Amino acid sequence: MSDKHRILIVDDHKEIRTTFRANLEALDAEVEVIDVPSGEEAILEAIGQPVDLMIADVGLPGLSGLELLEKIKVHNPGMKIILITGLEDEDIRRKVADAGTDAFFLKPVKIPDLLKAVRRCLGLKGEHSEGEDLQPLPVEPMGEEITERVADLRGELGAISIVLLSRQKKIVAQSGGWPDAVYEYRVIPQLMNMFQNVNQISSFLRLNQPQSSWYFSGAKYDLFWTHVGAAHALLVITNPVAQNTDLTWVLSTIDLAAKETLKMVQKWEPKFGDVRSEPDAVEEEQQEKVESKPSDKEIERGDKSEEPPSDFVELKPGLTSEDAKSFWESATLEDDEVENPDVLTYEQAQKLGFIPEGNDVGG
Repeated sequence: MSDKHRILIVDDHKEIRTTFRANLEALDAEVEVIDVPSGEEAILEAIGQPVDLMIADVGLPGLSGLELLEKIKVHNPGMKIILITGLEDEDIRRKVADAGTDAFFLKPVKIPDLLKAVRRCLGLKGEHSEGEDLQPLPVEPMGEEITERVADLRGELGAISIVLLSRQKKIVAQSGGWPDAVYEYRVIPQLMNMFQNVNQISSFLRLNQPQSSWYFSGAKYDLFWTHVGAAHALLVITNPVAQNTDLTWVLSTIDLAAKETLKMVQKWEPKFGDVRSEPDAVEEEQQEKVESKPSDKEIERGDKSEEPPSDFVELKPGLTSEDAKSFWESATLEDDEVENPDVLTYEQAQKLGFIPEGNDVGG
């Protein structure tokens, strides 16, 4: 008999089954996960081999989750049960509580909470592991037009999930669920660090917009990451992509979608059109002001780079502006009649120091 814990997922939505399965298989424990879309198939699985834990949706087509619980308990009385529903009907909640389930969740289910319940039901160690204590990314929708474009891109590529993230680490648009909790809680933080580093490099290179696209080929999924301007990034998760032609087409399709999404984003947040952050722009402006302002030493010594005019005559050493003022006052008093006020006599020029002493003109 296998030592693995058998977990049965029952939900008519394939995306939900895929997401739950990927996260359960990522647990640090020996588990075998089976997923089926209906209650009837779930019964066949449980009859064929015992199941330790069943995670089922209440609103299943055909046999409901509550009816499935009653029937499957007959064959597996020790089975643990976790029920999930998108309905908030009080009558359904009461029936679920009376049915003796081990846990009950309303949609959308928070993966960390589900994993904790699974660990508790199966008695697995590490109930409070680091990955499950992390908080999910906050959601802040930007606009219906952007959400529709992301959904269209997912349809074009046949992608598992596409997420548009802001540099504040918020989901502004998403189509498709996370195939594995590791993407939301482990991969995204690392990609956001890379996002900030690329912005810094682009700023150093004086680029208006960052130019960065990344492709990661994983064992289960491929990951594409590209900038949408300086404030947003697009994450695309797909099944493994064939190389050469298919990969080239996917990259070009994502690049075109990123450019179209940028135009939509700029309608909402035009202030993020430049790769430089607002503090950087303010700092540069202040630096320009500082560089254009003369220093105290420059003010004291004046601008010595300019040459004096050709008709400039240096004053006699020791002669001050007061001496010049006194001369003109005395000259006015001594000479009652001034023949030409625009012309200095030889004696006047010599008194002012314009002509050195002992210089005999014409001698």
